[in-house]
Amino acid sequence: MASTKKSLVERLGHSPHARLVILSCDDLGAFHAANIGVYDALNKGVATCASLMVPAPWARHAINSYNGEDIGVHLTLNAEHAIYRWG
Repeated sequence: MASTKKSLVERLGHSPHARLVILSCDDLGAFHAANIGVYDALNKGVATCASLMVPAPWARHAINSYNGEDIGVHLTLNAEHAIYRWG
């Protein structure tokens, strides 16, 4: 008996040969401007998901702005900017 496991494309409701582009916004919480831009992109349908940098300085603002969007966690081990550090 052969397995008929559906592909991700099919599980998302598209034909097996469809090509999809998933735009994910990165670094939510890093800067105020990033938060504004990410939520703007999500709310206008330009992007489909985002990831939050929890230890970043503007994470609380991003959390307070949350309204049910598809947001995951961005694993953040360090602050990569030489003059903009946190953690």
